[in-house]
Amino acid sequence: MGLFSKKVIDEFECTVWGTNYTNENGTSRQSYIAKLKVGNDLLFKPAPTADYPDTIGVFTKKGEQIGFIGYKDLNKMRGLYLNNKASVTVANITHSDRGLGVDMLIKIYK
Repeated sequence: MGLFSKKVIDEFECTVWGTNYTNENGTSRQSYIAKLKVGNDLLFKPAPTADYPDTIGVFTKKGEQIGFIGYKDLNKMRGLYLNNKASVTVANITHSDRGLGVDMLIKIYK
């Protein structure tokens, strides 16, 4: 049974943090965000730094880091959905005086 044939048990939006920073390899998160469209798939994977070793980064399907998930949202998922499958997509691209931002739609499946 495929992921999307399973029942959605929760769905929520949250913000990608750190979108205006440069990645450790010198690439611009803003340039990656500028190429995104609502509905694009995103991925979570570890992205530790010296100051924040528990950081979970938010990446495009091509592996380009656009920021990280906030600890409050990450702890919610860890606490409630540790053993569940999930999907993450771009819900909205935001524009502010600090640059481009991303809101994610996270769906949790049973």
